[in-house]
Amino acid sequence: MRSMSGALLAAVALPQTNFCYCWKVTRRDLEVFAFTSNTRDITFNGVTYAAQSGFTPFAIEQSADLTVDNSELQGVLISDLITQDDIFAGLWEGATVQVFMVDHQTYSGSPSESIPISTYTIGNINSVGQNFVAEVRGLTQHYLQNLGGITQPKCRAVLGDSRCGVDLGSLTINVVVASVTDRRQFTVTVGSPQQAQGYYDGGLVVFTSGENDGFSKEIATGTGTGTVLITLKEPMFYDVAVADTLRLKPGCLKRLIEDCQTKFNNVVNFRGEPYVPGPSRIFGR
Repeated sequence: MRSMSGALLAAVALPQTNFCYCWKVTRRDLEVFAFTSNTRDITFNGVTYAAQSGFTPFAIEQSADLTVDNSELQGVLISDLITQDDIFAGLWEGATVQVFMVDHQTYSGSPSESIPISTYTIGNINSVGQNFVAEVRGLTQHYLQNLGGITQPKCRAVLGDSRCGVDLGSLTINVVVASVTDRRQFTVTVGSPQQAQGYYDGGLVVFTSGENDGFSKEIATGTGTGTVLITLKEPMFYDVAVADTLRLKPGCLKRLIEDCQTKFNNVVNFRGEPYVPGPSRIFGR
């Protein structure tokens, strides 16, 4: 149950409202951004909440059961706070949003108390031109996730995880970008004889320098055995440049014979059911 001091209760009882919304957004990289619906900046608990953000809240829904609390935030992209590249890079997805209300007038722009509304996490973010809409979900969202395995012909494990058991560290190499076509396609020089044609199909690049430092993308194809032409499934978030360094991880296409047995000698840890009859066999088609 939420409690309020006498001063805050008195402010709530006034016929006119002096309250405004505040949002404190903490991204997964621990960067903090603070915004308010007030017409001027507000300082609360040492954090300044920016008024010129263009944020607009609407459709805040809450309930006493396990129904998911949900809302949306919409606003204008601001170059020095929120950029389209950062949104596309996924930096804002999964961020924590603390929403509360303060009496901005009684305390002359520096309120000492707040009325907490809820805590959310940011889900999907859509942007059109210079506008964006962010979906935010309440904490009860975690109780509605479906857990459990499914039956499928291909392996369900991720290459190198605890279920797979392959030592991915020993198979990962450091390379340097030799030439660039665009954000999705570039070449690297690979000297090890184990990197045969297609060895990196379905693998991963993790940049360790340049504008994409720390970002990763899945590899669609890796063509060649010396100078390897890397084609990513999706373009990198920022421009790729010659001499950028990255870690190159092999790929696994989840097949029992071609990958688990032949490529990694790891059949004992295969997590698929390739010999379970499919619908055609079951229904006699």
